Amino acid sequence: LNIVDRYSSGNVYLSFFGGEPLLGFRYIQKIINKIKEKGIKIKGSITTNGYLLTERVFKYLINENIRSFQITIDGDEKTHNITRVLKNNKDIPTFNVIYNNILKTKEIEDFFEIIIRANVNENNKEGVKELINRLSIDFKNDKRYKFFLKPVKDWKKYNYNADYYKESLYLLNNEEKTIYQLYKYALEKGLYLYIKDLIRIAGEVCYAGKPKSFIIRADGRIQKCTIILDNDDLNTIGYIKQNSEIEIDNDKHKIWYSINALNSKKCKGCNFVDVCFGLTCPLKTITEKEPTCCSFKVNYKKYLKLFPELN
Repeated sequence: LNIVDRYSSGNVYLSFFGGEPLLGFRYIQKIINKIKEKGIKIKGSITTNGYLLTERVFKYLINENIRSFQITIDGDEKTHNITRVLKNNKDIPTFNVIYNNILKTKEIEDFFEIIIRANVNENNKEGVKELINRLSIDFKNDKRYKFFLKPVKDWKKYNYNADYYKESLYLLNNEEKTIYQLYKYALEKGLYLYIKDLIRIAGEVCYAGKPKSFIIRADGRIQKCTIILDNDDLNTIGYIKQNSEIEIDNDKHKIWYSINALNSKKCKGCNFVDVCFGLTCPLKTITEKEPTCCSFKVNYKKYLKLFPELN
């Protein structure tokens, strides 16, 4: 709340993620109510496994303008239930609960966005294809529901210099065409794709490059990037103290957005500068000491071929 007081100009965008944020639903309600009491307008999103996304919870969130939901389903019922298990009872299947929670949202005549995300690896790609078949029956031609794929990766071994372009290359490279082919199949089955995040992978201003964007950790650390969560030397720019006061190191904070297209010779004359503003990946920019070109600049023809919505 003190961060909102210091940095908000009357509007705030809240993203709830975790962990599973709906385990702390009463705290979500408390945060929203306290911000509303200040007369500040709220928009927001939530990343959830969907298990606790009951009709009551869903209606509350969209009524409070939390209207974007990312829900992970790891393939069809069989493949999903292998990996997405309850902590306290691994024998209870979760797929049907989550899927039925999503189905119930169709009855609500209001604007919202549900991004159904499937994490893909070589073991579940056929299950993901079966999921696409089922989604096409229930959500075909409904723009409120969008399909999104992510390659599974080991974040502890993620090298932000060597691996930065892997997501877009995984999507576009002919030798690693699993995700490309699944997206093509989803389009053929009448599903809408989550284009915004696909563009963000390719190039857009990353949240870490925005001066008024902060990640609040459960232990009170204030950070910028969700990739290097354990790197306190670079990523932790401040703390929320026990007395609720906030302490931010402005010099450390500035590192994340000071190198950009406005002060870079490399970006002058680039036709794609309005896509990323030289802030497509501040983390990589910091290590290389100059803005990193977004992969959209290199691969835009392939993106346009796969995603005609971008034309």
